[in-house]
Amino acid sequence: MEITLLACENIEFVNNDIDKFYLLGKVINKIGLDVLPSVENISVFIKLFYIPDKEVTDLQVAIYDDENEMIAHSNKFVVHNSRPDNNIPGIDTHLNMSFVVCKEGIITIMLYINDEIRAKYPIRIDLHNKERGVQ
Repeated sequence: MEITLLACENIEFVNNDIDKFYLLGKVINKIGLDVLPSVENISVFIKLFYIPDKEVTDLQVAIYDDENEMIAHSNKFVVHNSRPDNNIPGIDTHLNMSFVVCKEGIITIMLYINDEIRAKYPIRIDLHNKERGVQ
């Protein structure tokens, strides 16, 4: 199984008569804040491919601070391949998460698959620089 994990400002799922797809907003590598504590919102994009055809997979996302304290987590949810036989087996999904930031440092988004950490995504938290983006 291969995995892509991204944090974005926003994610939109488009399902129209012609196609279904995701629109990913700005990819986040850092978050600048004016004040602490602060409540932040992010969207997490998850892409799994080459997953076993008939297997169900439990997913959960958690966010940890740089002292390994969990500051947010999603509920577990079950996914399975629903793509036609001629496509690469997998799923694309996303979730929106809110969390409280109490200090500067690195937070890490962790993707658990069947209760095992399978992907990580770090984000730098800085004070006095209210911006999001790539650096």
